[in-house]
Amino acid sequence: MRESSPFAFCRRLDARNRPYRTEVQLHKSLCALLRGIDRDVVTAVQREAISRVRCLARGIEYRFFKTYGLEIDDTRTVYPLCAWNLVPKDDEPSVCLMRDWALLPSA
Repeated sequence: MRESSPFAFCRRLDARNRPYRTEVQLHKSLCALLRGIDRDVVTAVQREAISRVRCLARGIEYRFFKTYGLEIDDTRTVYPLCAWNLVPKDDEPSVCLMRDWALLPSA
């Protein structure tokens, strides 16, 4: 891992990249972002930003559970198929549940 400058981070999220299509993709990318942070070198302002990202991830988890009755990282969701990356891959699922993904003709 290496530290990313704000410019490099924003370039990584370039508008030409495919947007998140599911809550699962968004949640997994937020987790990847949090996992890539070296907490020993963050400033107070950065700690506040990290706290906000964690809060967003928890909110997504809560809404997902209320909608589907499953934890977002349950094996019955497409969570294992989504990349640990800020930018979703082209072949990632476009639905949240594994059974729905298996029924799609393009799966």
